[in-house]
Amino acid sequence: MWLLRLIFKPIGFVLVGLIIASAGGLMVWNGNTAKPLERSELTKIEGTVQQVVKTWKQKAGIKTRIKYNVDVKSADGQTVKLVMPEKQISEAKATSIDGEQITALVSNAFRKKVWELVSQGQKIISYEDTYKEEVKSLAAQAEYGPYAAGGGALILLIGLFRFKGRK
Repeated sequence: MWLLRLIFKPIGFVLVGLIIASAGGLMVWNGNTAKPLERSELTKIEGTVQQVVKTWKQKAGIKTRIKYNVDVKSADGQTVKLVMPEKQISEAKATSIDGEQITALVSNAFRKKVWELVSQGQKIISYEDTYKEEVKSLAAQAEYGPYAAGGGALILLIGLFRFKGRK
């Protein structure tokens, strides 16, 4: 309750405006400076799929954010967890790799994004398609970031005018 009271005070408008404008600025910056990873920057993981588990979050009885958690055991005995969203791999393809030998190209980030997945010589997720999706995502950030930044700046100005009106 205290948060709602703070937000609708002039200082709340200023803070919310700063947060939204900063997020918009980060979107513009990331969309214009980040580049999709090249094949040489990805880590190759080879091993046998131990299990494939479908997970999701549920809102108002509707399943959202459906993902497939794939545990891969490499030749050296290390288990790596790969997480692939439903938009990247269908349920049929995800379950078809259970117990199979796979080769995956993944990013080195905390959340290992799968850029390419090959099972039995067949590409299930292609690097080229993932690269195109990443380019689209960065372009959308660069395109819509100014709107977020502008909206945040407008909220910030409203807060400043409300400060001025109090005097």
